Amino acid sequence: MKQLAILLVTLVFPLVLEAQGIAEEIFERYAGKPGYTSVAIGSEFLNFVAALDREDNELQDLSNKISSLKILVAKQQVEEFGKTLERGITREGYKEVMQANDEGGLVTFYALPKGDKFSNFILHVTNSDEEVMLAIAGNFTLSDLSKLGGSSEDDDSYISLLRKLENEK
Repeated sequence: MKQLAILLVTLVFPLVLEAQGIAEEIFERYAGKPGYTSVAIGSEFLNFVAALDREDNELQDLSNKISSLKILVAKQQVEEFGKTLERGITREGYKEVMQANDEGGLVTFYALPKGDKFSNFILHVTNSDEEVMLAIAGNFTLSDLSKLGGSSEDDDSYISLLRKLENEK
């Protein structure tokens, strides 16, 4: 019986990892480890923030379309982190929607198509001393993500590059 349980776990575990997606897999693997900074924001917090400014219709709309936002910054094992992320992005069928060079770093935007919308979005930043993954899960369009970039007041932030997505279509 114990051998059957081990066999089932061995067979099912890779399927569970595949089902949860590369962003979740990477986040679970590296979050909380030394050399990594992680932030996870759920839909409840996004709805709370939107409730603070009921007059911002774009923010209200976005909060209903985004189910989670995860940020992971790697300052150690950078190469391993980046390779694992890129393999998963390819395996899961993400499409590259934009790439930008920013002061020696490469910023690449990937989206996972779901009909005429996207279910997941990954921003991957690579430079010499760190790598960053920003993953957004939900049900949104490139226009929605462009609005998210427009909400950033810091023109030097990576998220502000999302404004350009609307023009890339």
